[in-house]
Amino acid sequence: MALFGDRGYEQVRVAIPQFLDTDVFNVSVENCLSFLDPMIDSWDIDLKTFGIGFVPKPTVCGGQP
Repeated sequence: MALFGDRGYEQVRVAIPQFLDTDVFNVSVENCLSFLDPMIDSWDIDLKTFGIGFVPKPTVCGGQP
């Protein structure tokens, strides 16, 4: 995560236990952004079905999404 984001190793090492100790009912936007923002290029939600689609960043998966 430190490689894909703009944070250092120490910052990520502190953030991981905080994220893992959070349950689904108390997860914050900051928790999600810390881990998902460096990996997702774009995303979309279908409000009729609540389906979520996303395109990962090329640096994460390489090749065609």
